Amino acid sequence: MQIIATWTLTAALSIVPVSGVDLPSPIDVKCALPGALERALLRAARLDAADVRLHGVCEGNFKITGGRVTLRAASPGSGFAVAQDDPGIAPVLEVVDAIAVLRGTIVRGGVVGLLVHGHDAELLLIETEVYDQRDAALIAEDGAELRLFDTTVRDGNVGVVVQSGSLANVQRSHLSGFDAAMIVADASFAALSDTVIENNRVGGLNVTDRSDANVLGGAFRENAQVHVNANDWSGVSLLSGVELGSPGDTTQFAFGATRNSRVSCASTPDIYGGISVLDGASVRLSNATVEGDFLALAFADAIVRNGSVSGIVFCSDGADVICSQTTSGGVIGCPSTSCGPPPAAHLGEISRVPRLPDIQLPRFLRNRVAADAQK
Repeated sequence: MQIIATWTLTAALSIVPVSGVDLPSPIDVKCALPGALERALLRAARLDAADVRLHGVCEGNFKITGGRVTLRAASPGSGFAVAQDDPGIAPVLEVVDAIAVLRGTIVRGGVVGLLVHGHDAELLLIETEVYDQRDAALIAEDGAELRLFDTTVRDGNVGVVVQSGSLANVQRSHLSGFDAAMIVADASFAALSDTVIENNRVGGLNVTDRSDANVLGGAFRENAQVHVNANDWSGVSLLSGVELGSPGDTTQFAFGATRNSRVSCASTPDIYGGISVLDGASVRLSNATVEGDFLALAFADAIVRNGSVSGIVFCSDGADVICSQTTSGGVIGCPSTSCGPPPAAHLGEISRVPRLPDIQLPRFLRNRVAADAQK
């Protein structure tokens, strides 16, 4: 935990040398001129650092392959775009083993908005808006580092994907309008701080395949099936000040853990929605009021301290929930009787317990994995 906290602090502070480096004279790009940005990026690749100012919206697909490049909007609404009817599959902007900073820009349309990959690749977004991508808004892969500050990511299939050993730091940002707002996969790590994830059609934050995430502050609202979900030997720590739903929120589950994963939450006083822990996973919860049912199945376990569960605590197939100074609406099927007696009205066995969704990687990445397997 100390290593993770140190990385988060270092990532937040490392913004200073990126913006404070002694840059040469700015390169002004008038996007209305064909090839203007391509020529500017070629020039920037030959420099140790370059400051590119965009005038208008540059349309096309662009790539940064070396050096340190800052791309900033010279006027509001400037940035990058691909027409929605463009059939191409290339990202709007791709960063390969380079350091890129986007300040105040927009990134609109395309199959993928921003793709950053490689162990020497870093992408920093400050006050940037990424939207209307058909597959994924942002992807970090192959050990890349992605940082978002005061940034909006909205409207598409998947919002932010962090995979294959990559890192993400998301602060004071907003993710909405997706099937899945954020996926952290394949031994990757994400730190979220004061970020809002809301109004997504399937789920909010999904952490899977031996990955981890820390969430500090911020809010999750109206995310359909689940706000936060951990799968396949992954872990999520919900730290101080996280809002999980609100009165009247229709999200089915506040959080869940599946297939030997774990979720811990010790400082969220009000949790709206049920909790699901399945298939050998574990949950540690304290100092909280859960407005919903608590479901544990298939050798899963949970410990709930100093709180209450308004709904039923249900266990099945070797799972158990242990309570300490915690009340519930009744217990069905749990070996431990610590959460209270069965409900006053006999409800019988719950015949069909809803399971959390397996949120898939976007098609762009699935196709690349399939292509690599055929080589």
